[in-house]
Amino acid sequence: MVMDDSILAKQYALTGDIMDICNDPEWQKESARIEDDCNGYIEAGLPMRGYVEQLQSLTPEQNEQVRQYAKLIHILFPELHKWVESWNLGAGFEEAHKVARSILTERWNSFAIEQEEWVKALIAEEESTEKAADKTVRQQTSAELAQMFTDQDWQKIADGAAQAVKQNVLQVGQVNEIVESETVEAA
Repeated sequence: MVMDDSILAKQYALTGDIMDICNDPEWQKESARIEDDCNGYIEAGLPMRGYVEQLQSLTPEQNEQVRQYAKLIHILFPELHKWVESWNLGAGFEEAHKVARSILTERWNSFAIEQEEWVKALIAEEESTEKAADKTVRQQTSAELAQMFTDQDWQKIADGAAQAVKQNVLQVGQVNEIVESETVEAA
């Protein structure tokens, strides 16, 4: 599937975010097919040449590790988003999600090793099962991620969320002070 302006415009009109096209299963399958046709190397012009050369220098084992990482992240990031969203953090959600995602990214290697059997089952299920309701291994993601977080991680996530809420409240207070000040001056 070629990414031309009409496709991007259609996606923007549909969801308001052109990056949402990356979540479209049809687009993902077509992109994977094109990548397979090109032996895994799709360039996006001269700025990507160094990246492609780096990919081409990988051993088959390293290349497979990169692919497995991409598959794992493709599954875990949306699940992490849904999980953090379920905490009902309001204004603290974005920061809590950012911190949790950073921790996951930092620890993905050890997580993948420690949870190797589950990770293999998760990736295999993703490749073989279409319906979300039938993805029983994927439904365990929150529990698996919860085991990864240490007490310090939970504290970082909570501190990030609390700081974001604090900033939001303080901004509301500042706006109210400005409005009251303008009202007094106008009278």
